[in-house]
Amino acid sequence: MAVKRFTEEEMELLRKNPYTYRVTYNMLLLTVEFKEKFWKLYLQGFSPVSIFKELGYDPNILGLTE
Repeated sequence: MAVKRFTEEEMELLRKNPYTYRVTYNMLLLTVEFKEKFWKLYLQGFSPVSIFKELGYDPNILGLTE
């Protein structure tokens, strides 16, 4: 499996999201608030990809597919 490396432009977009704690070329760290909302939605039956979309992330940047 290939490791996803973010471009400068992608990192800038990710930094603008309030749920981003920190982003580097190969790592995205999310806030506690994101994780809490993620689990709440996941337990309600939403898919991980749809949750990332709902919380303002582009799944294509993250390398996510449904």
